[in-house]
Amino acid sequence: MSRTIEAIKHHMGPTDSTLAASAHKRPATRSGTFSIGGNLSVHRLGYGAMQLTGPGVWGEPADRAQAIAVLHRSVELGINLIDTADSYGPYVSEEIIREALHPTQKGLLSPQRPALLGLVPADGFLWGDPNISGRSAR
Repeated sequence: MSRTIEAIKHHMGPTDSTLAASAHKRPATRSGTFSIGGNLSVHRLGYGAMQLTGPGVWGEPADRAQAIAVLHRSVELGINLIDTADSYGPYVSEEIIREALHPTQKGLLSPQRPALLGLVPADGFLWGDPNISGRSAR
């Protein structure tokens, strides 16, 4: 098993289903699971964080407290995979996820796709910097 997978498993904490609340209270657990990298099990029902940002997936949301409440509720419902990308906002999605859920949420995985090319609404040009990948991974 890779050191990355080991580190993620350590961060996620115990995944024994007996530690989870009932499927009635956490319906995402009923969606089944799949394995990432062959060793990391997550529920099939995840949360896509693109809409945590402002209009057009750009800038701050109109109500940051509501965005944080959505993340808290998704975890209460059993979501343990939150999909995000640094182009959402840009970086706003990750900041909100960190503010809402770090470091208190064990058992949660939030992978991101770094250095995506995206259309910058105000300037109308494509951006993307290969140096962003390294910065995003840190």
